[in-house]
Amino acid sequence: TVRISGQALNFPSIALLALEYNKSGKIENPIFSNLGVEKDGKVSFDVSFNIDPALVAYVEPTTNTLEGI
Repeated sequence: TVRISGQALNFPSIALLALEYNKSGKIENPIFSNLGVEKDGKVSFDVSFNIDPALVAYVEPTTNTLEGI
């Protein structure tokens, strides 16, 4: 799970971000929370989501680059 906090110019820009996250297919279950308006007029928010495990799977290298030296 990834959790981030951010600021946006306005509420519609957060809605657009949510739509893009949902369309990507790589970000799963995006949840926006703690929406608030800052003193400078920007909108603060938190978002948490999961990432497709295939994108972050770690595979140990099969060869050592120092072999044969």
